[in-house]
Amino acid sequence: MRTTLILSAALLLACGGEDKDREPVDTSLPTTGSTTTAPTGTGTTPTDTGTDPTSGPFEFPDFVQRVASGDKHSCWIQGDGTIACWGDEASGKLNAPAGTFVQISAGGEHSCAISEAGDLSCWGSNSVGQTDAPEAGPYAQVSVGGKHSCAIDMGGALSCWGDDDKGQATAPPGTYTYVSAGFEHTCAIDETTGDPICWGDNVFGQASPPPDPDGNTVYVVVAAGGFHSCGLTNQNEAECWGAADAGQTTPPGFTGFLRVDCGAFHSCAIRNDANIECFGNDQSGQSDPPAGQFEQLSTGFEHGCAISTAGRIECWGSNEFNQALPL
Repeated sequence: MRTTLILSAALLLACGGEDKDREPVDTSLPTTGSTTTAPTGTGTTPTDTGTDPTSGPFEFPDFVQRVASGDKHSCWIQGDGTIACWGDEASGKLNAPAGTFVQISAGGEHSCAISEAGDLSCWGSNSVGQTDAPEAGPYAQVSVGGKHSCAIDMGGALSCWGDDDKGQATAPPGTYTYVSAGFEHTCAIDETTGDPICWGDNVFGQASPPPDPDGNTVYVVVAAGGFHSCGLTNQNEAECWGAADAGQTTPPGFTGFLRVDCGAFHSCAIRNDANIECFGNDQSGQSDPPAGQFEQLSTGFEHGCAISTAGRIECWGSNEFNQALPL
């Protein structure tokens, strides 16, 4: 038996993109999410992987993710709790609901957020029911993938909905502390053991976490990307598995990560000195994050956004639809 930890100030990883020479936008509170969409090491996939846990036996962490990078759009929760989105407006991705929210996640063509009351709201494409969020709650964390979504309620119960072609929306029974929806697979952290459990597409081993023969490794965050996944242990070590063609599963030789997230064919992390480190595909600059100190980070298809320790939003990577240009 293990005891799962939730680190108070930060625990995430993400992937980035292009356009680093713009003025960062001032804002108080941000959000997370990421997306992934297709195989091949060229970087053409959206993935969600960025949100902070808060189920059952625990409270909201000090930094609930408030910035979210999707496929071709991004969103954040502003200082007053309302949501603003920018980038590609197709499928209604930018039409965030009114109200005040505490956590957000962006995926392929849709996004979801949790209100102050713990209710779920989703918007954007609903081609396979990915925005048909369940009404039961209250919810602690939500994560949006390619065409599916998952959420953990305050009791640790996990629900998934939307595309289930690869079994990515068929969550195994149990209670969980964290969930991340990727392109066509999903990963979550088992509340009892602290182990990452993944399901869905496993062609590249993205749903097969590394074994823990001694049973001593406890994970606090997991990130499902395009065709790979990463996790962060309570020793602040990043472990990755799955497709490795672009180096996206090889974290840099640095010990001490605070946050981790996965994009299509790249990954990013916030180090314990608050600098961002990215690895993997960089054809759109998504693995070339800005310098500075950051406390939150979210990776999208080929771009990323992060919140600096001064509360400023900076985005980088592909900007074809202005997804890396905060409002």
